[in-house]
Amino acid sequence: MTEWEARNVRALVDDLDRAGRVSSAVAERARLAIDDGRYQDALDIALGERR
Repeated sequence: MTEWEARNVRALVDDLDRAGRVSSAVAERARLAIDDGRYQDALDIALGERR
């Protein structure tokens, strides 16, 4: 994924965390996946665990 896509995936995870739509632990797992370049995994983690 491009840097632009990574930035947007991270922004989505941050917004979901801030809004309380995912737990902080789930958001952290998603951020770690982003750091590893696994953007699809990050989306799956964050969106699959929504409250």
